[in-house]
Amino acid sequence: MSSRVLLLFLSFAVFGCTFSPDTQDPQSNAAVDSLLEQIKLRPQLGRDSSLFLARRALILSDELGYDFGIARSSHLLGAIFYKIGNLDLALNNLHNALHAYEKLKDTQHLAEATSMIGQVYLRSENFDQALVHLREASRLFTTLDDHRGEAQIQGQIGHLFEKSAQYDSALFYQHRALNYFSQHIDSTELALIYDNIGSIYEDLEVYDEAHKNFVIAYEYNHALGHTDDAIVNLNNIGDTYRKRGMYERALSVTRQAYDQALLQQNAYQIQSAARDLSLILLETEHYDSAYHYLDQSYSLNEMIFGQEIAHKIANAQSIFDLEQKQQTILLLEKEKAENRRIAIASFMAVAILLVLIAYSSYQKVAKTSKERKLLQTENELSKAELINAQLNEEKLRTELENKRLLEEQLQMDLEMKNSALSRSALHLIQKNEFLESLRTNLKKIKKSEKEDIHLKIRKLTKSIDLNFNMDEDWEEFENIFQQIHTEFFDQLRAKHPTLTNSEVRLCAMIHINLHSHEIASILNISSDSLRIARYRLRKKLGLEKGENLYNYIVSVG
Repeated sequence: MSSRVLLLFLSFAVFGCTFSPDTQDPQSNAAVDSLLEQIKLRPQLGRDSSLFLARRALILSDELGYDFGIARSSHLLGAIFYKIGNLDLALNNLHNALHAYEKLKDTQHLAEATSMIGQVYLRSENFDQALVHLREASRLFTTLDDHRGEAQIQGQIGHLFEKSAQYDSALFYQHRALNYFSQHIDSTELALIYDNIGSIYEDLEVYDEAHKNFVIAYEYNHALGHTDDAIVNLNNIGDTYRKRGMYERALSVTRQAYDQALLQQNAYQIQSAARDLSLILLETEHYDSAYHYLDQSYSLNEMIFGQEIAHKIANAQSIFDLEQKQQTILLLEKEKAENRRIAIASFMAVAILLVLIAYSSYQKVAKTSKERKLLQTENELSKAELINAQLNEEKLRTELENKRLLEEQLQMDLEMKNSALSRSALHLIQKNEFLESLRTNLKKIKKSEKEDIHLKIRKLTKSIDLNFNMDEDWEEFENIFQQIHTEFFDQLRAKHPTLTNSEVRLCAMIHINLHSHEIASILNISSDSLRIARYRLRKKLGLEKGENLYNYIVSVG
């Protein structure tokens, strides 16, 4: 009887040590709150660090069933993804936060999350959904008697109506927001509202009112030390002068914006100011200076475009790396926990074995009883081995998941390069069409009377302004094409070494399935010339009559 009691006691000890929660385990509500507090109290944290901590907090909250942690970490992730421009992930996380806040009946945070969802939809130009969520956020702030939050929403709704060209509604909501913040002084909000009102009047071509509001916005931003926003205001003020024909004032203010942008090394604002300076100097017939600033603006625009593409790729890579890190950490933690349980189980199993042997010797227990107890010990060891096998299986699943994430990343890179290739081809088409139009207009100006030349130059200037960002060269097209189809040019030239550069380019455009009129526009030739070029290409490629040219080129590489 006493041996059975001892066996039962030791078995419970093994079970308790092996499967009871670890009191040192940081996976608790307090640990989640600590992670969220780190993000809140350390705004200087980098994007990757903030993403890592917020994602870590969400994983722990899910494991613990900690609803508030799920809500706050999802909310933070949504805000971070919104800031870096990944709007799909921002919406996904913000909607998760919304559901959690509704479950918790946390109206304050529910209103804030709903407002941010509205801003995401506004940024993606889904105005209908943006308006639905902003109005819902306004209703929630009203129930909370949060007048400041409600006023901020009014300003955002006004900005939405401005974007959708509903200017009366835009002014109505901006003035409602202005009324509150004028009584409860908030310089940052006032600067934003006055700038938005100025933009509305500028769109309406009421330049005096636009100028007045831009000046007030500038004064607030200048006093606050918001240098970048103040530069934007100066550029807008210069625009109102230029559009009213006040070129000297326009030149002075825009040069001030240009100089401050140079001092701040703000490439976007340097490009914007340089473009405006070129327009002013063109209007005042300072053509050399106008060309200088136009060329600088064009170069900066290309650089900014490249930086944006690189930024998107870096963001996608960061998210991919973060998922891999999280998977690795989870795997290591599970391995650590399972190894600890296995070690405890093994130690206790050995202890049980020793006690049973000693006790059986002392009591001279029957051989059958001893064998039964040894079998029980072996079962405990088998359980440990089973746990280890399950761990190995989970490790394999994690490796497969990492492989899937890598494939998704590669697919994303391919899609981005295809998008860049399409844009490059489109820009080549638009550039040649614009140059043809420009050549025709210059011929007309040459034949015009002297009295009409100035007017036609101004019209030509507006045409240049509209087509300002269209120019992309063939080298960029070829580089992007070669990144996607790495061996195409080498294999084509190896099979057909007599092909000219023009014929190789024609093959590349046929490979991406451009229409004939698009190819003719890019090569700057007529449709008849293109048919002749295709005919000669077929002969050089040795294609029989009826054999498909596109299918053959695609098969090359």
